Amino acid sequence: MENKESYHGNQLCFSCAHYYFNNGESNTTGCRAFPQGIPSSVYGGYNHRKVVNGQVGSYVYQEAGYEDLCPFAQYLYKLEHG
Repeated sequence: MENKESYHGNQLCFSCAHYYFNNGESNTTGCRAFPQGIPSSVYGGYNHRKVVNGQVGSYVYQEAGYEDLCPFAQYLYKLEHG
């Protein structure tokens, strides 16, 4: 995928290999670093390339290929890139 910094309003979360959309279990978005929900300070465009206080493990942004994106992220990608 190209031009990650502009992907869906500067939210790298959607293109990250660790991201999932509500995991089918709740109304929150999460990832391996924030399984109980991504904090708004991170989700709102923070460049999560370094470990931050309060996260689980040492997971940071890792680019996912299109086929590895969760279905919601694939949908957003198609909206932006056609």
